[in-house]
Amino acid sequence: MPSSKAAASEEARRTLRYVEPLSDARTPLADFFSILLVLDRSLEHLLDARNLAL
Repeated sequence: MPSSKAAASEEARRTLRYVEPLSDARTPLADFFSILLVLDRSLEHLLDARNLAL
């Protein structure tokens, strides 16, 4: 009969699943916000240039 420690180890081995690292999971969200920031800056630049031309 296996010891309780061995049984716990076997249980852990059966229940472990692949988990994506948090840094990988956040990458698409970070990319999304980076794009929004770039678009915001571009829009500000265009509006400033337009206001100077008026």
